[in-house]
Amino acid sequence: MSNRKVILSKDSNLWETGDPAKTLAIVESGKLGVRVGKRLVGIVWPNMVVGEVALFTLEGEHATRTATLFALEDWTTVVEYPPDRVKQAGDEQQHTLWNAILSTLLGQICRNCLVVAAAHKDQPFVSSTYRALMHSLVQHHKQQFAVLTRWEDFMRTFRFLYATRDFTQATQAALLGPFGDREHILKASEITREMFQGKVDVPFLNDMLSAEKERFELDDRPLA
Repeated sequence: MSNRKVILSKDSNLWETGDPAKTLAIVESGKLGVRVGKRLVGIVWPNMVVGEVALFTLEGEHATRTATLFALEDWTTVVEYPPDRVKQAGDEQQHTLWNAILSTLLGQICRNCLVVAAAHKDQPFVSSTYRALMHSLVQHHKQQFAVLTRWEDFMRTFRFLYATRDFTQATQAALLGPFGDREHILKASEITREMFQGKVDVPFLNDMLSAEKERFELDDRPLA
């Protein structure tokens, strides 16, 4: 199975909740909305990866879509990759696809950590722990990603980041509710500037925070 480019009109679905997870996708242009039930829970910008759970099917696991993805703009374009094509991408010198998958997970982890830290700024037991986790991952991710040449090593890193993303998301939901709020995102952006002061390139994190701000600007109420 080869890559497949999909061009969507506004409000048309890429996937629906409960569909078999047979592919993952990278947004090439436009934007996707992520809907759970009737609520918009996320926005996916260009170069972000969705549907990475499909990789587990290579190891015999059954995976289904946990959200509905739909186009927020006309001509939203995504490229779908079957899991075996992702595995073959390890033969490419730059490992562009692997890096995109891992960078998206890393950005989600850092966003979650920042939101929790920002909401509990006066509680070091919580905030310092999550700031330290994020700082360590950001400081070492380029070195780690650069040495991934074998599929087994990629999947080990992928599983670690996938589990960490889910853990930090669960922590955020437990402490702040499943979706957070606008104030927490704004405070998270302030902490990012404070922590890195332009010394570390974190475009994946900046995009994640900007996408969250856009979600609130678009509609933070349940979708009809």
